[in-house]
Amino acid sequence: YRNTYNIDWAYTASAHVFVDDKECIICIPVTEKAWHVLYDTPIDNNWYGDDANDIAFGLEACYFSDRNRTRQSLDNACRIMGALCASWGINPRNEMPGHQDIQYDKQDPGNILEAAGYGRHDMHIIDDLVVKYMNGDAPAPKVAKTVSQPKQGKPPKTVWPWHGIFTASEDNDDAIVVRRAFGMDAEEVDSGSWIYPGEYVEFDQVIKDVKN
Repeated sequence: YRNTYNIDWAYTASAHVFVDDKECIICIPVTEKAWHVLYDTPIDNNWYGDDANDIAFGLEACYFSDRNRTRQSLDNACRIMGALCASWGINPRNEMPGHQDIQYDKQDPGNILEAAGYGRHDMHIIDDLVVKYMNGDAPAPKVAKTVSQPKQGKPPKTVWPWHGIFTASEDNDDAIVVRRAFGMDAEEVDSGSWIYPGEYVEFDQVIKDVKN
């Protein structure tokens, strides 16, 4: 804590709620902003028309080498999300993305899903638990007075967890420009780091640039 004032703002992050297998800690009221998603990731804007920091609450769930503890933590997190979704009129099936769904360099909640014995992209496990607790074990009074109707259907898919090696064709005349962030309008890196004909690069995710 004593060193927090020495940290550059660009490297700070927060979340509203932290959950483990024993307790839930509310660090920031859900009516206030927490800095939990980068502003320059475009996926939240493409799906929901705004930045996640400004319109969403963030929950962090702990995972462990002990699978039973991890599953209890996951269950507790879904109970909290069930209460929040019920209170704020949120449809968990299409308005509750994981961090990895809207920010290309993140791996949560895939980490806790994998530690619990599921696939990293089995988001339906979380969705189903949240819906279960919304309908039964975690009833909560409405807090938000006016809530828009949930969007119908899932947001358009713009991220795929594909991985492999991409090799630039030797028939290309030009190098492939590399940028510092997602999107065709992002700043270019130095040309020495571009991908030239015959060169290759490993990748672990594919993102569709809807804007361009």
